[in-house]
Amino acid sequence: MNYWIRLDPREYVNHALIYLALAALLGILGPFGTYGEPYVWRLSYWLTMLCIFGGVVVPFSAMLLTRIDAVHRTRLIPGGAMLVLAAALPMTLIVGVIDVALSALASRLSAAGLMDPQPVAEWRSAGSAWWDFAAAAVLYVQVAAISLVAIGLVSLRFAVRQGSTASPHLHPQYQLPLSARPGAAFLSRIPDAIGTDLICLRMEDHYVRAVTRQGEALILLRMRDAIAELDGVPGLQVHRSWWVAADAIVKLSRDGRRTEVLLSNGLRAPVSASFRPVLHGVLASAA
Repeated sequence: MNYWIRLDPREYVNHALIYLALAALLGILGPFGTYGEPYVWRLSYWLTMLCIFGGVVVPFSAMLLTRIDAVHRTRLIPGGAMLVLAAALPMTLIVGVIDVALSALASRLSAAGLMDPQPVAEWRSAGSAWWDFAAAAVLYVQVAAISLVAIGLVSLRFAVRQGSTASPHLHPQYQLPLSARPGAAFLSRIPDAIGTDLICLRMEDHYVRAVTRQGEALILLRMRDAIAELDGVPGLQVHRSWWVAADAIVKLSRDGRRTEVLLSNGLRAPVSASFRPVLHGVLASAA
């Protein structure tokens, strides 16, 4: 979720290349009744839909799900699956509206003799009835299927990149039994399902969100108490609301007066001026 919420603008170029490759494949296959259209038209259609989906709908859906803490309130559905199902809802509406608009445009072009009426294919007829429950349900399933592939490809690229930037070997502390490891008091609070390979902590009201390489969880604890319990774990506080693990830091970046630290999972943590000297010292010693 956090990857989509705090998406680096430079990642949009990489995503666009993924969507272009997927659109080219969908243009060849012509799924959901689009095969009757010219290839260039199919390519343009799928690329437009994928860019709207990945550039607007998915980040907005991820932000909404995170704000209402849907992943942790509904533990039966994994975060990735929930994001696909949630993002497919507004995308279904968008696809339906665009299909209706294209159907109307095609009808006018056909009436004016500028377009062969035959290519006004079945998918447009289905799109014109998107407000019908049965047709909308079919369209939703189709959108969810394409969404799953699109998010899956982006997630695969992210996993490969994360694997290349992460340390190839676990820090020695992670090879010890939990009770014997530094920070055992806090690490024992983390659910077993997400492991204890910490990336960062983020304060959220009276909770601390613990982010590991396998997931994240909300823990009812004050930030200062969590940091105290992590004594001995390589890491540091970079903001009043953020603590980051030393081996999760990829680089320090500046955007105007704003300083951030990029983490191995793609998150960007803000760095306060008061914590900046300590962070510079940690980075210098690690260089």
